[in-house]
Amino acid sequence: MNTNKPKFEHTWMLYALALIVVVLFVLLGNWQLDRAEQKRELMKEFEAGLSGEVVSLSEAGRFQRVQLTGYYESERQLLLDNMVEKGRAGFHVLTVFKLVSGVNVVVNRGWLPFTSGRDDLPDISVDENARTISGYTDTLPQVGLKMGGDIAVNADDSFPQLVHFPSMEELSVIAGRELFPFVIKLDVDQADGYGRDWQVVTFGPDRHLAYALQWFSLALVVVVVTIVMHRRKRKKRNE
Repeated sequence: MNTNKPKFEHTWMLYALALIVVVLFVLLGNWQLDRAEQKRELMKEFEAGLSGEVVSLSEAGRFQRVQLTGYYESERQLLLDNMVEKGRAGFHVLTVFKLVSGVNVVVNRGWLPFTSGRDDLPDISVDENARTISGYTDTLPQVGLKMGGDIAVNADDSFPQLVHFPSMEELSVIAGRELFPFVIKLDVDQADGYGRDWQVVTFGPDRHLAYALQWFSLALVVVVVTIVMHRRKRKKRNE
């Protein structure tokens, strides 16, 4: 009976496993490189849009500067929950702004820290006098994975109302009217706002590059360890 065959098969199974792990690490590294490039492009789009001229709302895409005339509707305001600023939990204040044209937009008036229980929400009242505001268009923040259906929509009619990573369609249901598809992030110099250190990304491409380097380094470690093990086994067989 050939007793070397099980050892031979076992050795090549380890090599195959090592190859799979190396390929996986390389794929993860390449994914992080792709994420870094996506962040670069997003930051370029953000900077180009904010440095550009004001456009009409009907022509606005993402990251476009706009000026709007109308009034805030204070009675149906929303607090976007689980918004973190510099390590602190808080809310983004979302207020419907009705234009003189009749279009309804959601204005993000900025960030407020979470200071007490969710049964004791902050006072975010705002006067409904006619005014002109300025800001830029953006999408609502999205969570990576949404569990259990429409968790953003609360059947409670009390306001202000907490919402958790809603879509604009869900906000339209809560507000009881059709809303413009982009949210307007209020400029820092505008009145009746809160914390507005607007950032297009939570962290930049450099962190993705660091993650990519880690994955590629792990792949290299597996290759080196596998080669060393192979040489040791070969040396033992030849002794």
